[in-house]
Amino acid sequence: MDLSNRGFALIREGRAQAALADLREAIRLDPCLPGARNNLGIALQILGDMDGAEAEFRAAIQLAPESYPARVNLGNLLRDGRHDYAAAAAELRGALRLRPGDAALLTRMAQALEWDGRPGEAADAYDSFARDFPAAVSPAVEFERGLLRLKLGDFAAGWPALERRHEAPGAEGIRIHQIPTWRGERLDGTLVLNTTTDGYGDALMAVRFAAEARQRAREIVLLCRRAEARLLRRCRGVDRIVIERTAVPPAAAQATVLGLTAALGVTAETMNGDEPYLSADSETIRRWTNTLQAVPGRLRVGVTWQGHPRQAADGRRSFRLDHLAPLAAVPGVSLVSLQKGPGCEQLAGIGFSIVDLGFEYQVGDWLDTAAIISALDLVVSPDTAVAHCSGGLGRPTWIALASCADWRWLLDRSDSPWYSSVHLFQQAKRGDWAGVFRRMADILAIGPRAQPWARPR
Repeated sequence: MDLSNRGFALIREGRAQAALADLREAIRLDPCLPGARNNLGIALQILGDMDGAEAEFRAAIQLAPESYPARVNLGNLLRDGRHDYAAAAAELRGALRLRPGDAALLTRMAQALEWDGRPGEAADAYDSFARDFPAAVSPAVEFERGLLRLKLGDFAAGWPALERRHEAPGAEGIRIHQIPTWRGERLDGTLVLNTTTDGYGDALMAVRFAAEARQRAREIVLLCRRAEARLLRRCRGVDRIVIERTAVPPAAAQATVLGLTAALGVTAETMNGDEPYLSADSETIRRWTNTLQAVPGRLRVGVTWQGHPRQAADGRRSFRLDHLAPLAAVPGVSLVSLQKGPGCEQLAGIGFSIVDLGFEYQVGDWLDTAAIISALDLVVSPDTAVAHCSGGLGRPTWIALASCADWRWLLDRSDSPWYSSVHLFQQAKRGDWAGVFRRMADILAIGPRAQPWARPR
């Protein structure tokens, strides 16, 4: 085995550090080996040396411009390590020319284009691929293509593609077996709506459509997680709640709550629905209102700053707690933490005042969160489930968005077709959270009740 291949074998064994000596010796003996250069780049990237890795990938490409592995590796490093999405898209496009039917590579290139603020180009790339390589269009590709269509406002094309996510490898078990999928037809039987296939935010956003779905079915049974059960059983259209799949009754059809968008043919005009569609009971609101009475100030602002770290886009959508300092500095504003789990560690030693609701809130469920939000003046959040809960309650909600935001917020909008009480504050340029919160602080200094998107209680 030559030195380059031996080095690559060590990398595959998880021994990148040990591989360096063989790979560097291979290059010393023959500096014109593109494979050795590429393998050294891989090892250096694993070890965190991004500069060294980039230099080796570029050297490999210079030696062999048709080197598909080196172009892919450089594109991935620029995309995921450097966050230089324009350069990443160019490199990945070059690799795609070498293997034009590679669906996974297409997806990575299109994502780089979208994150660089070019969703139209990304959608065109998917369309061209589907035209030229129809057999290579997998459910995963259709799903990603659908997300872009939704972001561009093409709901008719986007909603059906959204459901293709359940056909991807590894996703087969998330639906309920032996119950047919609902397509919007009238049912003389039970319709099971499933929230467990998606995140809490998706469930809290889409459960609004249960009321319309109920007009087409004899009964709606909602399969959901325990943490959301008390809140969602209060929604119009929901007849029964079950927590365990084994408790799902015989049914005529099933749908995910997010899949109701396709089944019902939701449009921009109908997605707002009957708002507010979430509510907390008076007793839970009273209990949390009593707790919050001790919070001083003219405006009590609930805040979160981090979503679930396992969510693919969390690194872009979340921000640090200390970014909220300009809001805390506004006279008469008191911040109340609505953060749970990851992110709460940032409360320790923070340099401004923020109310921590403690253990009772941390172990509470979404009904508790809804009751607290109902007792606050405003909620400020990244694109997380707390924002959807607040919007679904019809409460004044400011959502801080990255420059490349999720599909549901569309493009270049400060309002939301989903929630009339929501106002969007989007980064003017990538990473500029400081600018977002300066704008919020300026408005808070005047008072949000003067603004058209902040409903009085």
